[in-house]
Amino acid sequence: YPRVEEIDIDDKGRIWVRRRTATGLALAVWSRNGVQIAMIDAPTPFQKNRPLLIRDEKLYVVVPDADGVPAVVRYRITR
Repeated sequence: YPRVEEIDIDDKGRIWVRRRTATGLALAVWSRNGVQIAMIDAPTPFQKNRPLLIRDEKLYVVVPDADGVPAVVRYRITR
């Protein structure tokens, strides 16, 4: 731990690192110049190799619904 699963870039150039921790999945957010600005516990269990998109202070992820069918969920990013 921690193990990096994926790295994504948002529309403002921030780097979002999906990683496994001892307590589950977390998102580490880094500025364009390499300063870590946030560590967020994942609000839902993201699936590995599923799309994650950050645009206009919103986080979009694909998660399975109650029947196991993939669905897009949108979260608002707040400080």
